Amino acid sequence: MCPELLHIGPVTVRAYGLMMAVGFLAAGLVTAWGFRRRKLPVDIALVALIGAMVGGMVGAKLNYVLLYPDLWPQSVLTGRGFVWYGGLVGGTVAVVAVLLATRTPLGPAVDATAPALAVGYGFGRIGCFLTGCCYGSETDLSWGMAFPQGSPPTEGLVHPTQLYESLASFAIAGILLLILQPRMRKHGLLFCAYLVMAGIERFLVEFLRTNSPIWGGLTLQQWVSAMLVVVGTGGVVWVLQTPRSHIGASGDQNHMAYD
Repeated sequence: MCPELLHIGPVTVRAYGLMMAVGFLAAGLVTAWGFRRRKLPVDIALVALIGAMVGGMVGAKLNYVLLYPDLWPQSVLTGRGFVWYGGLVGGTVAVVAVLLATRTPLGPAVDATAPALAVGYGFGRIGCFLTGCCYGSETDLSWGMAFPQGSPPTEGLVHPTQLYESLASFAIAGILLLILQPRMRKHGLLFCAYLVMAGIERFLVEFLRTNSPIWGGLTLQQWVSAMLVVVGTGGVVWVLQTPRSHIGASGDQNHMAYD
C-alpha cells in the first residue's frame, strides 16, 4: 500500500485521489467513445461526466455520513469516507438530469455509460487498495495481505478484496464491450446487464468483507446488491417486451441504432 504517492512542496498527491482522477478520465473516454458509436453528441458526454463526478461524490459522501453520523462533520472535510452505492445513485441522478435537460435519448446514452461505470469503479478500487481501506476478512491464503497503515490498520493477513473487485469490474467492462454490446440491439439492455453483473459481483465479494449483517444474515451492501440485480433483471424483461421505438425516445434522435 502507498496512500501518499509523492510530495510537491506543500501539495501531497494521494493514491486514492489520483486513482479517482484516472478512473473519471478513463470513464470519460469510454463514455465519449460510446456516445460517438451511437451517433450521440460527444459534448453531451462531457457534460454528463461532470454531472456524474459532482453527483457521484456528493452522493458517496452523503451515504457515508448517513452510515456514520458520529463522524459528522469531520468526515465531510476529509478525502476519505465515500460509499460506492451512494455515488452510484448520486451520479445516476445527475447524469439522467443532464440527459433529460439536453433531450438526449436515455436508452442509448445509459448504455454508453455502462462500461464506463465498470472501468471507473475498477480504478477506484485500486485507489482503495493503495490507501489500505475496504479490505476483507482474515485469510491464510498465499495472496493474503496486511495493511499496517490502513484504515483501520491490520497486521494480520486479509483478503485484498479491493483487487478482487477491481479485476471483476474490468472483466465486467470487457464482457459488456466485447461480448454483449455487439449482440444487444435494444437500447437499455447493456445498462441493465451492468446492474445485474455489478450487483452479483459485490454480493459475492461481501462474503469476504467484515461488514456486519443487518437482516437475514446479509449485510446492507448485499441487500443493495440484490436490489441492483432485481432492478437490472426487471429492466431486461421490460426492455425486451417494449417496442424498440418506445425505449429512450427523446427529441429527434429516437431512431438511432448501433453502427
